[in-house]
Amino acid sequence: MLAFGTFIVALIALIVELIKSQQKNNRLSSGQLAVIKYRV
Repeated sequence: MLAFGTFIVALIALIVELIKSQQKNNRLSSGQLAVIKYRV
């Protein structure tokens, strides 16, 4: 259960970092979103 919580926190942190990078350079945003949707 603890490992699952750690995974969720890491996943949220990753999403936050992706959002920050997308705001900096919008050229990659569509590609990153496509990768995220494909993985999920």
